[in-house]
Amino acid sequence: MRVRIQMLAASVFALAMAVNASSAQDSKLNISLLNAYIQDEFWQGCSVGAKRAAKDLGAELTELDGNYSIEAQVNQIDTTIQRAPYALMIASIDSNAVVPALKRAMAKKIEVYAFNTAVPNAMITATVAMDETATGAAAAHRMIDLLRKRSAATGQTSFRLVHLVGAVATEPVRLRREGFNKVISAPIDGIKVDMVEVVTNWKPEPAVAGLQDAMTQGHVDAIFTESDFLTPFLIPVLKRNGYTEAGGAKHAIIGGLGGIPGGLKAIREGWQEFSLNYPIDGMCASNVYLASESQRGKSFADAWKGVMEKSGVTENAPQLIENPATGPTILLTANPIDSSNVESKMFWANTFKE
Repeated sequence: MRVRIQMLAASVFALAMAVNASSAQDSKLNISLLNAYIQDEFWQGCSVGAKRAAKDLGAELTELDGNYSIEAQVNQIDTTIQRAPYALMIASIDSNAVVPALKRAMAKKIEVYAFNTAVPNAMITATVAMDETATGAAAAHRMIDLLRKRSAATGQTSFRLVHLVGAVATEPVRLRREGFNKVISAPIDGIKVDMVEVVTNWKPEPAVAGLQDAMTQGHVDAIFTESDFLTPFLIPVLKRNGYTEAGGAKHAIIGGLGGIPGGLKAIREGWQEFSLNYPIDGMCASNVYLASESQRGKSFADAWKGVMEKSGVTENAPQLIENPATGPTILLTANPIDSSNVESKMFWANTFKE
């Protein structure tokens, strides 16, 4: 009789464990999205991607806008810790300032996923971002090719380039700036490029003021903006100073990053020559899907490739970088956009409002 009771108790315990495990997998996924600045169309692309993935999974997604304020974002992390979601996803406004708060979140068993902006001094669950050094270098090479073409057509050999730098406190800006400047500052066969840097912190006002100031000091042949978000604010400045679209008598070559709607519009209208597409919708969708796979008990190693496919970023050649100090990072390659492919549906800016 005692043996039968013990067997029955063991059976009940096993059943309870199975029910608990099933409940953990079946419970509704709750994620907090800490976006950087949702007035910027780039970050709106993140909102769209994350919400689509959450809808697909039946997950609950709470979004907070950091409004490019590090103080606000740190407070939002602490507020999120009190809410205790399963996961927190973040584009940090200052890659170092958020570290203590993210460590507190991880200590509370909240999974932390970074998108677009790496956090190099904290161990977090995972990061999905661009290969920023390579992207900056690729943009510089495209700019050099365009300047060489102009030199071949006009005989001009000396050029002035204005580099509009983003938020210098973030890791991606540090890396892409390093990649771009290393290439553009090296000796270039046949031409010379003098570069002026303007730190914008992603704000239109310093970008506009910096470009105008550069123009008062001499002719500007080219502009590289680290975000296409700024391009529409630059065009009126160019017009006031007598610059024209491509094909006109006075045209400044513009290259950008992000593949943001304003940049694509400028490419269509002949003001901007190229952009490099950052699939921000896919990056944010992948954070949601990775959290879902984790909640279901699937390991990162087994999940990440399928998540990249589901998130629509396989065309960006995702590669996994294992780092025992910061957690796994998936790096993506940016796709070039110019007048030949600007209407392609593979670019998030052409589909995110559908």
